Amino acid sequence: FLKFKDEISTLRNRPNKVQGAVSLKKEALHELGSSKDPGTRGFSRQEVRKVIEGDAEYLKKIEEIAAQDPKVLNRLQQILYTPDPAMRWRAITAIGCGARVVFQKRPNFVGEFLRRLLYSASDSAATNWGAIEAVGEIIRNIPDTFDIFIRELIGIARFADSRRSV
Repeated sequence: FLKFKDEISTLRNRPNKVQGAVSLKKEALHELGSSKDPGTRGFSRQEVRKVIEGDAEYLKKIEEIAAQDPKVLNRLQQILYTPDPAMRWRAITAIGCGARVVFQKRPNFVGEFLRRLLYSASDSAATNWGAIEAVGEIIRNIPDTFDIFIRELIGIARFADSRRSV
């Protein structure tokens, strides 16, 4: 471990090679009202939650964030577990809009995200708050590709506790 100490400090002090990309991200963050210092890390759950709690233009802001950071969908999924139903529905709607934007550049990421949501919705041991509704939002926003999953949603409806969500 001690041998790596010098190598780690060298890496830490090395200048950033993607300065142009960082400045673009900094401008976008400033427009979104975030004080986050851009780096290699994406947006945190608290930052995404702040956007969702914001004004009526939150969907547009989520689309801008999703264009930069596809993992915003994972942050939105974390917000699904909030006990506040209004916040949960805002997150569900934001997942659909964000997925539409991410799908343009990374369709496999959205497909994998949708698969995980479906697994959590059908797993009896998992908490699926908002998962079924989020799947429906993704299908609604990208129907040409994901309409084949409607059959999966109908299959989930056979469970009494999930019927209302379907």
